[in-house]
Parts: sequence; structure tokens; C-alpha cells
Amino acid sequence: MSRTSTTKVEEILEDCGGKSLSPFIDAASIVVDSVYDCDQAKDGVLTAAQLVILETWIAAHFYSVMDQKVQQTKTGDTSETFQGVTDMYMSGTQYGQTAIMLDSSGCLARMNKEAKNGGRNKIGFTWLGTGQDDDCCC
Repeated sequence: MSRTSTTKVEEILEDCGGKSLSPFIDAASIVVDSVYDCDQAKDGVLTAAQLVILETWIAAHFYSVMDQKVQQTKTGDTSETFQGVTDMYMSGTQYGQTAIMLDSSGCLARMNKEAKNGGRNKIGFTWLGTGQDDDCCC
């Protein structure tokens, strides 16, 4: 269940062009649920009010990823540069950066770092040998 509202997200976005913010709020809610679970497994430092604020900024982040703001415009031969870097995950927008900064549990930063590194569940192995002589070929 969402903690934030369309009105709260609209307050931090400069212009959403009348588009529905519900999908972005729903996605942010999933992320904040994970942040909450992580926080509870640690020290439980986040308050309900902080979770609302995190969800609001994360929803703005998701919206911004889908509708990037123009950072720079060039008139001659028409050129535009957009804000954000897609390979930086939550760090790729000012809204995501703000959410990471506001998360006093550190869980969002850790989740962001894990996503950058290819996910949380990496499979690896260590060869311990067979316990037999290395000259044995059988």
C-alpha cells in the first residue's frame, strides 16, 4: 500500500504534464517496502514520516527516469541534453540522489550499490581440491 500521494510527488516535480503518477508511486512503494524490511532487520531507525518522504522522492525519481528533464538546449542545428545517467540507478537523478541522502538507515544506498554490481545474489565457487596428490590423473 502506498504511503505517499500524487499531490506530494507533484510538489517536488516541476511539471508532470498531467500524466498519472500512480505507476511511479506503486513502483516506489515496492522499493520502500524493501527499505523498511532492511531497516527493521537492522536498527529500525526509520519513522513512518521518513518512509513517506522516501517514497515521495523515489516516485519522483521513477517519473524522472521515464520523462527526463532537458538539461541543455542548443538552437543552431537543434540539440538537447537530458539530465540523468541511466547506468547509475537511483543515483542517476537528483530525486534518487536525494532519496539516498534522506535514508538514514543506509539501506537504499546499499540496494543501489548492489543493483549497480549486478544484483544481490551472485553465485561463485572456490576450488578446494580433491585432497589427493596433484600428480594423480584418475
